[in-house]
Amino acid sequence: MAARLFAFLLLLVGAGGMGGCTLGTGATASVQQLLTEVTDFAPGQTANLRMFKYVPASAGPNPPMVLVLHHCFQGAADYLEDAGWHAIADRYGLVLLLPQQSALNDLTYCFSWSHQTTQTRGRGESYAIYLMMQRMIRDHSVDPRRIFVTGLSSGGSMSLIMMAVYPEMFAGGGVIGAVPFGCATSGIAFPSCLLGGDTVANGGDPSTLAGRVRAANPSYRGPWPRLSLWHGTEDRVSRPVNGQLILRQWLDLHHVGPNPSESTRIDRYPRDIYRNARGQVAVEFIALTGLGHSTPVDSASGCGRHDDSVGNFIADVGLCSSEVIAQFWGLRPVGTAQAPRL
Repeated sequence: MAARLFAFLLLLVGAGGMGGCTLGTGATASVQQLLTEVTDFAPGQTANLRMFKYVPASAGPNPPMVLVLHHCFQGAADYLEDAGWHAIADRYGLVLLLPQQSALNDLTYCFSWSHQTTQTRGRGESYAIYLMMQRMIRDHSVDPRRIFVTGLSSGGSMSLIMMAVYPEMFAGGGVIGAVPFGCATSGIAFPSCLLGGDTVANGGDPSTLAGRVRAANPSYRGPWPRLSLWHGTEDRVSRPVNGQLILRQWLDLHHVGPNPSESTRIDRYPRDIYRNARGQVAVEFIALTGLGHSTPVDSASGCGRHDDSVGNFIADVGLCSSEVIAQFWGLRPVGTAQAPRL
């Protein structure tokens, strides 16, 4: 734990510092009050995680659900406000599930994405989050066909774990600044992973990368979740090569080749779209040119904050990544027709 904390602090210094943060208390009081804590979601199996939820008045019968995972040095309300997911939930009628890490597990409040236990079905933090999801499905009649997961950094890496270990639960994911699933199975490999160690370990071979995901749930034969993947070209915490490695991992899972079906732009950023054999969009990759380890937001339109309490992990660039991701999943605002799956 001490080695991991020291390594991550060094990376944070390189990324622009922590901005004098206080762990998990950066959200404004009004946003903190939006959340309801559920304390009895899994007696004896919480893995020291806390469960928060946001159920807006706009959520109708059988609503979609988004699992929102915060990054390090944060709590649930912080990333909710930073990335603007509460505003998206209001407009789209989504219910939000927001797990929160504790210092009992990690002094940096990172989800334990580098632990073998967390990467194992039925165990650890991922299992506790799975039990939270089951509670939300029961309590709010969530549409099981429209469950999604998203996060930045530690939250993004944990999102990949959830989709790898419980793929049957998710229709899609939205991941920013993460590392490939299975890159590390202990805290010792944590720093190497952030630096793109998979390129050294196996040359970034797609079948090897995807094989780790398949091995996490060898009996699974269903479809893999669709993935909206974002990575900063100047990311100095999770190096840009990690975005390419995740892309290779998920293209192989979807049996899609390395060449994009089409290349466009979203605002100023290149966007590659990859379709499967049936013509459906399986993966999109947005290269955040000139950006570091951060979630793009548009505070002027009410999406996210201008900055956060942690450091340079929010980029107010006039692009609401949370809304782009929601639309990629096929979600639409309340009162409008749901888009067909791409």
